[in-house]
Amino acid sequence: MILPVLAAIIRDPQDRLLIAKRKPQLTRGGYWEFPGGKLKSGESPETGIVREISEELGMSISVESIAGVVTHKYPDIEILLIAYFCLGEAPSGEPVDHDEVRWIDINDLENFSFSEADRKLIAHLYQQTD
Repeated sequence: MILPVLAAIIRDPQDRLLIAKRKPQLTRGGYWEFPGGKLKSGESPETGIVREISEELGMSISVESIAGVVTHKYPDIEILLIAYFCLGEAPSGEPVDHDEVRWIDINDLENFSFSEADRKLIAHLYQQTD
């Protein structure tokens, strides 16, 4: 079974991207990712990503468009990662699953250790901007 997972590629007014580092005790802890989470049954992906970012970061976002879809098989699970370009401003609360959140330039993505699925998504993004 493939688990649908959502990711938000959030840009701020300065055109920086928001990335988040998973807490060490969580699955794939210590890796950076585009924030998001699991799609609930009966929920549209657009609604799901808005909900997840609100729950996880206390942040309001607006969904712009789909950024890409990748699949990845981890030893414990296979995911379908559905990513959306979103607009947002600074998170207002304490992150739930992350111990660090940063705004970075897209060209700095390669300087962070991302999970395998997010690395596939980053490769897809770089192909779109070439």
